[in-house]
Amino acid sequence: MNFKIPFELIRHFKIAHHIKGRIRFRIAEEVLGSVARINSDDISAFIRSLPGINDVRINTIAGSVIVYYNPLRVAPSWWDQLLHTNQSEIPQLLAQVQT
Repeated sequence: MNFKIPFELIRHFKIAHHIKGRIRFRIAEEVLGSVARINSDDISAFIRSLPGINDVRINTIAGSVIVYYNPLRVAPSWWDQLLHTNQSEIPQLLAQVQT
């Protein structure tokens, strides 16, 4: 894929609901405009390319991202790590899922 992944926006995501295998994020209102300008198909394709991700639904108008994942492949605690890690460390965290 040939696009820049906007890791800086991850810090504006909050977990709205999480059950094993399905997580819904809310995007902070102050960055919804930035998110709306991003091609959500590119972001969805990137997330889906990660092992263990089954489906992604992005609703930029509602400020919501839902990810369906295999909890045997992606530990439920990994999502908290993703939201609370340094932006510069996100590629390493993503690599954990890819191995």
